[in-house]
Amino acid sequence: MALGISANQIKFFSLPQGGSITLFSMIFVVFIGYMFGLRVGLIAGITFGLLNLLIKPEVYTPVQAIIDYILAFGSLGLGGLFAKKKDKLIFAYILAITGRFIFAVFSGYVFFGTYAPKGWNPLFYSIWYNFSYIGTEGIITVLLLLIPVVRNTLEKLKSSNFKTN
Repeated sequence: MALGISANQIKFFSLPQGGSITLFSMIFVVFIGYMFGLRVGLIAGITFGLLNLLIKPEVYTPVQAIIDYILAFGSLGLGGLFAKKKDKLIFAYILAITGRFIFAVFSGYVFFGTYAPKGWNPLFYSIWYNFSYIGTEGIITVLLLLIPVVRNTLEKLKSSNFKTN
């Protein structure tokens, strides 16, 4: 968790209504679920979201805060669905960030649709806006995970000393 929060503070690019490309911050949270299971993963994701809320809150309404910080970040714990599987870290990561992306798009459409440029459909704008940072960081992280030494090291860490639920 500490690595994820630390990596989340290293931002390569930040958008005006929130969202940024960080130093692989989501993989640290997803990996917790991947190692320990869905329940622990969801707790880790929600904790990550609440810590982000405390560090740099971007809250416009209470419902938006719940969607953006609890549900969206909590969905990073979905990687825990692959805890009992071997060599599925990339699938776990893609599922988890897809969950986060869906909540972010919903929040963007409902709460930030007015920021859509003239002529843009608010839903398509939210998809584009959120993909520009979640999708970009996701693609970069998957490319990192495709490097055999990185993937194999994480898989070995998972199987070496830790039992899943």
